[in-house]
Amino acid sequence: MLGNARTNLVRVGVSTLATLVITPFIIRHIGLDKYSYVAMTSFFISFSSFFDLGLSKSLVYLLNDPSVDGNRRNEYLTAQSVIVGGMVLLIFGIGLYALITGTSVLGKSLPSTDEYFVAVTLSSFLVLMLTVFDQFQCSILESYFLLHHVNQGLTLKIMTLNVLYLLNLFTWNSLYLYVFSSVLAVWVATIYYAFMLHRYVHWQFCRPSRESMKTLVTQSFHFFRFSMLNSLYSALPRLSVLYLSSDLSYIGILDVIEKLSMSVINLCSSILRPLYSLSRQAPHKIARQLTKVMGLNGAIGLLFVGVVIVFNGFLTDYFFSRSDMDASFVGRMLILYSIGSFFLLMGQPLSFYLQGEGKTNRLSMLFGINILLFLLLYVGMKEWLQMNALQNLSVCYLMVSAVYLANLYRLARTTRHSRLLAY
Repeated sequence: MLGNARTNLVRVGVSTLATLVITPFIIRHIGLDKYSYVAMTSFFISFSSFFDLGLSKSLVYLLNDPSVDGNRRNEYLTAQSVIVGGMVLLIFGIGLYALITGTSVLGKSLPSTDEYFVAVTLSSFLVLMLTVFDQFQCSILESYFLLHHVNQGLTLKIMTLNVLYLLNLFTWNSLYLYVFSSVLAVWVATIYYAFMLHRYVHWQFCRPSRESMKTLVTQSFHFFRFSMLNSLYSALPRLSVLYLSSDLSYIGILDVIEKLSMSVINLCSSILRPLYSLSRQAPHKIARQLTKVMGLNGAIGLLFVGVVIVFNGFLTDYFFSRSDMDASFVGRMLILYSIGSFFLLMGQPLSFYLQGEGKTNRLSMLFGINILLFLLLYVGMKEWLQMNALQNLSVCYLMVSAVYLANLYRLARTTRHSRLLAY
């Protein structure tokens, strides 16, 4: 936990600093609309968990089973590598079809007639392919408790991306180079992960037994349902803006808001990530610590909300030019998102613990409830309150996050009580 925390602090620090320093300059140099094209590439990563099929979580779960020997580990790793290779080829085929036929896969804001359609679509699919493959590599590193290398790879990706942004910003200032910088940055991280696996993890390709394949597929089915619904719930604001709004600038605004509000969530999430593997190995010990971890996350969340409220006007003016848009609603949106982030922070340790306990079916049910509630609120408030799409999204995000925390707490409390009684 401590080793992971140190490397993760560096990663999140670099990411947050880059967001605060570089993003406003890019928006001022190319405009909010063109920045939205750059943001689309990262938005498309939301689909990565659909193609992961829950295999990453399944692999961590199975490899941390004390009864799994070396041969079975090789079988699991070989089977998953073959499946992931097939998924990467499938993504390649879908992207090629979209480019050849001119199918708009990135929503109303990017029709096939747009001059940047080919560049943004190609970049998005390449990033998606590499991200799915990276999830597989990171799951192996996580299984062997090498999360500090996962964080270092993410740091390297962030640094590469922002170095490329800076070079472009002070030289050509080309939108095409901004868009394809994401591809190069993810590729650098992919090479780093492959090198770390070659150095620290030793396994051999073999022919998986029918029993191993059945176990992996069965387990991944449970995690796929969980991962798919989790990803869909997390990506709902982005997907809503992409596919339900034709205002291109909204994509850029939401990208900045999410980078700011999600920075503290990503920090705590990555630090607490070992709770998943540890809960699988020693659930009774983790159950005793949940209250302390929730309290720490809650304190961080409240501090973040306070900072956003105090510096709200400064952040709005700093990132967005009044000449580009009417930013009067963005400050309120940022406050609502920060409060929603507080609720998510409180729920993080509960979620990791429940995943380690194997409660994926119950968690999937919670995510299904969240998605249904979000859609009902979004449609209802759009009709009744007549707010713009982003204001509507921020209110939905806050309300659904609060409901999610309440349901998580109820499920974790029951599970924890049963676990402690057993010991």
